[in-house]
Amino acid sequence: MNKLPVSAADFIGAIAKTTQRLGSGQEGMSYLKLSKGGFWIYGVDDIEVEDESQWAINPNSLAVGYVAWPIHGTGKPLGEEMRGITDDPIIESRLPDVGPNGAWNQQVGMQLLCISGEDTGTACVFKASSKGGLGGFNKFLNEVMSHFQEDPNTALVVPVVELLVDDYKHPTYGKIYTPVFDIKKWVPIDEMPEADEPEAEPEPEPKARRGRGDKAESKAEPKAEDGGDDKPPRRRRRRAA
Repeated sequence: MNKLPVSAADFIGAIAKTTQRLGSGQEGMSYLKLSKGGFWIYGVDDIEVEDESQWAINPNSLAVGYVAWPIHGTGKPLGEEMRGITDDPIIESRLPDVGPNGAWNQQVGMQLLCISGEDTGTACVFKASSKGGLGGFNKFLNEVMSHFQEDPNTALVVPVVELLVDDYKHPTYGKIYTPVFDIKKWVPIDEMPEADEPEAEPEPEPKARRGRGDKAESKAEPKAEDGGDDKPPRRRRRRAA
Protein backbone atom coordinates (compact mmCIF):
# COMPACT_ATOMS: atom_id res chain seq x y z
CA MET A 1 0.00 0.00 0.00
CA ASN A 2 1.41 3.36 -0.99
CA LYS A 3 2.55 6.02 1.44
CA LEU A 4 1.85 9.70 1.13
CA PRO A 5 4.43 11.41 -1.11
CA VAL A 6 5.20 14.00 1.56
CA SER A 7 7.25 13.58 4.71
CA ALA A 8 5.55 12.07 7.75
CA ALA A 9 6.35 15.23 9.70
CA ASP A 10 4.62 17.48 7.15
CA PHE A 11 1.58 15.24 6.95
CA ILE A 12 1.13 14.66 10.67
CA GLY A 13 1.81 18.30 11.45
CA ALA A 14 -0.86 19.44 9.00
CA ILE A 15 -3.54 17.29 10.61
CA ALA A 16 -2.44 17.30 14.24
CA LYS A 17 -5.84 18.49 15.48
CA THR A 18 -7.89 16.11 13.38
CA THR A 19 -7.99 13.24 15.86
CA GLN A 20 -9.44 15.41 18.62
CA ARG A 21 -12.39 16.62 16.54
CA LEU A 22 -13.15 13.48 14.52
CA GLY A 23 -12.65 10.98 17.33
CA SER A 24 -9.44 9.92 19.00
CA GLY A 25 -10.03 6.17 19.03
CA GLN A 26 -12.08 3.35 17.54
CA GLU A 27 -13.36 1.93 20.81
CA GLY A 28 -17.15 1.97 20.84
CA MET A 29 -17.50 3.28 17.29
CA SER A 30 -20.11 1.77 14.98
CA TYR A 31 -18.83 -0.37 12.14
CA LEU A 32 -19.57 0.83 8.62
CA LYS A 33 -19.94 -1.85 5.95
CA LEU A 34 -21.71 -2.94 2.77
CA SER A 35 -24.63 -5.36 2.95
CA LYS A 36 -24.96 -8.28 0.53
CA GLY A 37 -27.50 -6.21 -1.38
CA GLY A 38 -25.01 -3.42 -1.94
CA PHE A 39 -26.25 -0.96 0.71
CA TRP A 40 -24.03 0.98 3.06
CA ILE A 41 -25.10 0.20 6.64
CA TYR A 42 -23.73 0.86 10.10
CA GLY A 43 -24.27 -0.09 13.72
CA VAL A 44 -25.63 -3.17 15.46
CA ASP A 45 -29.06 -2.50 13.95
CA ASP A 46 -27.69 -2.24 10.39
CA ILE A 47 -29.02 1.28 9.82
CA GLU A 48 -28.90 2.25 6.18
CA VAL A 49 -26.70 5.23 5.33
CA GLU A 50 -28.76 8.12 3.98
CA ASP A 51 -28.49 8.71 0.24
CA GLU A 52 -26.16 11.58 -0.74
CA SER A 53 -25.05 12.11 2.86
CA GLN A 54 -21.49 13.34 3.26
CA TRP A 55 -18.86 11.82 5.51
CA ALA A 56 -15.61 13.39 6.64
CA ILE A 57 -12.68 10.99 6.81
CA ASN A 58 -10.11 11.45 9.55
CA PRO A 59 -6.83 11.51 7.58
CA ASN A 60 -4.92 10.71 10.75
CA SER A 61 -6.81 7.41 11.01
CA LEU A 62 -5.83 6.00 7.60
CA ALA A 63 -4.18 2.70 8.44
CA VAL A 64 -2.90 -0.47 6.82
CA GLY A 65 -1.89 -3.76 8.33
CA TYR A 66 -3.13 -7.29 8.82
CA VAL A 67 -5.98 -9.15 10.47
CA ALA A 68 -6.11 -12.86 11.28
CA TRP A 69 -9.42 -14.63 10.78
CA PRO A 70 -10.37 -18.26 11.39
CA ILE A 71 -9.87 -20.19 8.14
CA HIS A 72 -13.10 -22.13 8.56
CA GLY A 73 -16.44 -20.52 9.38
CA THR A 74 -16.87 -17.17 11.08
CA GLY A 75 -15.73 -15.76 14.37
CA LYS A 76 -13.85 -12.96 16.03
CA PRO A 77 -10.41 -11.96 14.75
CA LEU A 78 -7.55 -14.04 16.09
CA GLY A 79 -5.25 -11.07 15.86
CA GLU A 80 -4.86 -7.62 14.37
CA GLU A 81 -1.82 -5.44 13.63
CA MET A 82 -2.45 -1.98 12.15
CA ARG A 83 -0.27 1.09 11.58
CA GLY A 84 -0.82 4.54 10.17
CA ILE A 85 0.04 5.06 6.53
CA THR A 86 3.00 7.29 7.44
CA ASP A 87 4.51 4.67 9.75
CA ASP A 88 6.91 1.92 8.74
CA PRO A 89 5.00 -0.97 7.14
CA ILE A 90 4.30 -4.16 9.05
CA ILE A 91 6.38 -7.14 7.91
CA GLU A 92 4.03 -10.08 7.42
CA SER A 93 6.67 -12.70 8.19
CA ARG A 94 7.10 -11.19 11.67
CA LEU A 95 3.43 -11.40 12.63
CA PRO A 96 2.55 -13.63 15.61
CA ASP A 97 1.63 -17.25 14.94
CA VAL A 98 -2.15 -17.71 15.00
CA GLY A 99 -2.04 -21.48 14.67
CA PRO A 100 -3.22 -23.83 11.91
CA ASN A 101 -6.82 -22.61 12.05
CA GLY A 102 -6.03 -18.96 11.38
CA ALA A 103 -4.58 -16.91 8.55
CA TRP A 104 -3.28 -13.36 8.26
CA ASN A 105 -4.74 -11.16 5.54
CA GLN A 106 -3.98 -7.58 4.60
CA GLN A 107 -6.41 -5.06 6.10
CA VAL A 108 -7.07 -1.34 5.76
CA GLY A 109 -9.08 0.96 7.98
CA MET A 110 -10.18 4.52 8.66
CA GLN A 111 -12.61 6.58 10.73
CA LEU A 112 -15.50 8.57 9.28
CA LEU A 113 -17.83 11.21 10.68
CA CYS A 114 -21.17 12.05 9.05
CA ILE A 115 -21.51 15.82 8.53
CA SER A 116 -24.83 16.07 6.69
CA GLY A 117 -28.36 14.67 6.86
CA GLU A 118 -30.00 12.44 9.46
CA ASP A 119 -26.76 10.84 10.63
CA THR A 120 -24.83 14.05 11.32
CA GLY A 121 -22.48 13.47 14.26
CA THR A 122 -22.37 9.69 13.75
CA ALA A 123 -18.80 8.38 13.94
CA CYS A 124 -17.96 5.05 12.32
CA VAL A 125 -14.93 2.92 11.60
CA PHE A 126 -14.49 1.16 8.26
CA LYS A 127 -12.25 -1.89 8.01
CA ALA A 128 -11.74 -4.10 4.98
CA SER A 129 -9.64 -7.13 4.12
CA SER A 130 -11.44 -8.28 0.96
CA LYS A 131 -10.17 -7.68 -2.57
CA GLY A 132 -12.89 -5.13 -3.27
CA GLY A 133 -12.40 -3.31 0.02
CA LEU A 134 -8.65 -3.07 -0.45
CA GLY A 135 -9.13 -1.79 -3.99
CA GLY A 136 -11.63 0.88 -2.95
CA PHE A 137 -9.35 2.09 -0.17
CA ASN A 138 -6.30 2.16 -2.44
CA LYS A 139 -8.10 4.23 -5.06
CA PHE A 140 -9.19 6.69 -2.38
CA LEU A 141 -5.67 6.80 -0.94
CA ASN A 142 -4.22 7.65 -4.35
CA GLU A 143 -6.53 10.67 -4.52
CA VAL A 144 -5.44 11.71 -1.04
CA MET A 145 -1.81 11.42 -2.08
CA SER A 146 -2.39 13.59 -5.13
CA HIS A 147 -4.08 16.25 -3.01
CA PHE A 148 -1.20 16.52 -0.53
CA GLN A 149 1.39 16.25 -3.27
CA GLU A 150 -0.02 19.35 -4.92
CA ASP A 151 0.15 21.32 -1.65
CA PRO A 152 1.78 19.61 1.36
CA ASN A 153 1.04 22.61 3.57
CA THR A 154 -2.62 22.99 2.67
CA ALA A 155 -5.13 23.75 5.42
CA LEU A 156 -7.70 21.64 3.56
CA VAL A 157 -6.77 18.37 5.23
CA VAL A 158 -10.11 16.59 5.64
CA PRO A 159 -11.59 14.74 2.65
CA VAL A 160 -15.40 14.75 2.57
CA VAL A 161 -16.86 11.83 0.64
CA GLU A 162 -20.13 10.39 -0.53
CA LEU A 163 -20.37 6.65 0.06
CA LEU A 164 -21.07 4.97 -3.26
CA VAL A 165 -21.00 1.38 -4.50
CA ASP A 166 -19.43 -0.35 -7.49
CA ASP A 167 -19.58 -4.02 -8.43
CA TYR A 168 -17.86 -6.74 -10.41
CA LYS A 169 -18.64 -10.33 -11.32
CA HIS A 170 -16.86 -12.96 -9.24
CA PRO A 171 -16.50 -16.41 -10.92
CA THR A 172 -17.79 -18.17 -7.79
CA TYR A 173 -19.92 -15.66 -5.87
CA GLY A 174 -21.49 -13.73 -8.75
CA LYS A 175 -21.96 -9.99 -8.34
CA ILE A 176 -19.70 -8.55 -5.65
CA TYR A 177 -20.33 -5.04 -4.36
CA THR A 178 -17.32 -2.90 -3.58
CA PRO A 179 -16.92 0.41 -1.72
CA VAL A 180 -16.38 3.76 -3.44
CA PHE A 181 -15.30 6.82 -1.46
CA ASP A 182 -16.19 9.65 -3.82
CA ILE A 183 -14.39 12.80 -2.65
CA LYS A 184 -16.73 15.77 -2.94
CA LYS A 185 -14.56 18.42 -1.31
CA TRP A 186 -11.71 19.13 1.10
CA VAL A 187 -12.27 21.20 4.22
CA PRO A 188 -10.22 22.51 7.15
CA ILE A 189 -10.55 20.75 10.47
CA ASP A 190 -12.23 23.76 12.08
CA GLU A 191 -15.36 23.12 10.00
CA MET A 192 -15.92 19.69 11.50
CA PRO A 193 -18.77 19.12 13.98
CA GLU A 194 -18.16 17.23 17.18
CA ALA A 195 -18.77 13.49 17.04
CA ASP A 196 -21.64 12.01 19.05
CA GLU A 197 -20.79 9.79 22.02
CA PRO A 198 -20.34 6.30 20.50
CA GLU A 199 -22.13 3.20 21.72
CA ALA A 200 -20.31 -0.07 22.26
CA GLU A 201 -20.48 -2.47 19.32
CA PRO A 202 -18.95 -5.91 18.77
CA GLU A 203 -16.39 -6.61 16.06
CA PRO A 204 -18.00 -7.70 12.75
CA GLU A 205 -17.70 -11.37 11.85
CA PRO A 206 -16.80 -11.92 8.18
CA LYS A 207 -16.93 -15.09 6.15
CA ALA A 208 -14.03 -17.53 5.76
CA ARG A 209 -10.80 -16.05 4.42
CA ARG A 210 -7.96 -17.40 2.33
CA GLY A 211 -4.94 -19.11 3.81
CA ARG A 212 -1.53 -17.48 3.79
CA GLY A 213 -0.42 -19.48 0.73
CA ASP A 214 -3.47 -18.83 -1.45
CA LYS A 215 -3.31 -16.46 -4.38
CA ALA A 216 -5.09 -13.14 -4.04
CA GLU A 217 -7.42 -13.83 -6.97
CA SER A 218 -8.71 -17.03 -5.37
CA LYS A 219 -9.35 -15.41 -2.02
CA ALA A 220 -12.79 -16.20 -0.67
CA GLU A 221 -14.87 -13.07 -0.90
CA PRO A 222 -18.40 -12.87 0.50
CA LYS A 223 -20.96 -10.66 -1.18
CA ALA A 224 -21.03 -8.39 1.84
CA GLU A 225 -18.03 -6.16 2.52
CA ASP A 226 -16.39 -7.57 5.64
CA GLY A 227 -19.26 -8.52 7.86
CA GLY A 228 -22.46 -7.29 6.22
CA ASP A 229 -25.42 -9.68 6.02
CA ASP A 230 -28.51 -10.00 3.87
CA LYS A 231 -31.16 -8.72 6.27
CA PRO A 232 -32.80 -5.47 5.19
CA PRO A 233 -31.41 -2.21 6.59
CA ARG A 234 -33.35 -0.64 9.43
CA ARG A 235 -34.23 2.60 7.65
CA ARG A 236 -37.28 2.23 5.35
CA ARG A 237 -36.26 4.49 2.46
CA ARG A 238 -35.47 1.35 0.50
CA ARG A 239 -34.86 -2.31 1.18
CA ALA A 240 -31.92 -4.52 0.34
CA ALA A 241 -32.36 -6.98 -2.48
